[in-house]
Amino acid sequence: MSETVMLSSSSASQDQDRAEDYVVHLQLSQELYQRMVNMPSVIYTRLLRLHFKPEFLELADRALEEAELAVKANPYGVMAHVQRGRILHMLLRVEEAEQAYQTAIAYDPQDVNAHAIYAHFLMRRGELQLTRERMEIALRLDPQREDMLVLRDFIEEGERNPESLHRHWMTHMQYGVSDKQSSPEEIRRMILLLLRMGKDPTGPMKVYLKLRPDDKEIQLAYGSTLFKSKKYNEASRYFRKMLNRFPGDTDVQRWLHQLDELGTWKVKTVPMIETFLYRGVALPIYMLVMSPVLAYRWLGVLRSRDLPNTW
Repeated sequence: MSETVMLSSSSASQDQDRAEDYVVHLQLSQELYQRMVNMPSVIYTRLLRLHFKPEFLELADRALEEAELAVKANPYGVMAHVQRGRILHMLLRVEEAEQAYQTAIAYDPQDVNAHAIYAHFLMRRGELQLTRERMEIALRLDPQREDMLVLRDFIEEGERNPESLHRHWMTHMQYGVSDKQSSPEEIRRMILLLLRMGKDPTGPMKVYLKLRPDDKEIQLAYGSTLFKSKKYNEASRYFRKMLNRFPGDTDVQRWLHQLDELGTWKVKTVPMIETFLYRGVALPIYMLVMSPVLAYRWLGVLRSRDLPNTW
């Protein structure tokens, strides 16, 4: 009997120690995360590339370590998994962050904080429909939750004025900061967003199509962009190459039919004249006149500078 009491007492003591460890590690991780959020800048540019600032990475590593210790102390602690997700998201380790949020919600589907923070994550990712669904769950759990009410108003305003949503998403798209963000999937997401905004995404498209040459949707979008930019000769060559890869494809044939309707003069002759005038006359004059300004601007671009913290 006495051995049973001693074992029970020892187990209770261990549980209490783990609970205390959980609270200590979680609070320290949250404090470090708040310091990360309050930093004026977490990314800087150097030689046309983006990099995390060393002091930010040091804080992030410590915050993540404490969050993982909290998870170890209590694997079912919802806020520990949420905390891991927030830090991983800030480090642009998006897939790991999403998995952490989903784990938290799986352990407690009634935790409003987990749903709300996950909704903000999805909103930054441009997942509007998923954001709305997660936001509605959070508001069912807590109809007065202020950040979800603000998010709902922002989404409703964005549906009336899509440009506000586009600006929000582009602000949080930090292409090139890490290998994760430079992945084909992230580049594709940026291309689709730029297309929705009505902007020219040919630069990212060229990079993406070298990595994913069989993505027919982006191939068609690239040809369409050339056509809309009135680069008819280039578009014609591009779609004819596509037709060799996709014989009989109706979408490609439709674009070629539109180009054929424009006639040889507009598709080939005019672009040749424009190219000659631009490269042979206008461009040399422009370079001569603007060379001091361009040199100054390039020096500014190459110089290291901090970017504002958008978190």
